[in-house]
Amino acid sequence: MKKHMLRLTLLAFVTLSVFSSCKKDKDDDKLAVNAENLIGNYKLADLKMKVSGVGEESILSEFEECEKDDVYQLLANNVFKVVDEGKKCENDETTEWSLNGNKITLETSAFFIYGDFEVVSLTKSQLVLSLTMSEGGNTITYTVILKR
Repeated sequence: MKKHMLRLTLLAFVTLSVFSSCKKDKDDDKLAVNAENLIGNYKLADLKMKVSGVGEESILSEFEECEKDDVYQLLANNVFKVVDEGKKCENDETTEWSLNGNKITLETSAFFIYGDFEVVSLTKSQLVLSLTMSEGGNTITYTVILKR
């Protein structure tokens, strides 16, 4: 009986060890911020604005419906394209992008803002950018959330 109990205990331990070691680490999806990892097609998931002294809120509702289905392409050779997919409202746009450390410069007003965005996070499925500026004595931080 002791042998049987020892075998069951050992089997339970091995089973738990196997399943707990297979647990996916959330950091597995994180990517290094470099041009190769940034290249891809993105859709705008959200655009948030935070004004100093005021809470953060989504301003995605400010976009027209035909703008919400656009595809943002970071291509090789520093080409940035905005492809007007689905409902048409504007012509496609082709411009440039560049990367310096964790700052990406987008030469576009596709998000109604432009400049040197900080790459807050980059994963296999999402790119989060942030841009802080001063306007009228206020500090405004925009957060752009793009899904692959």
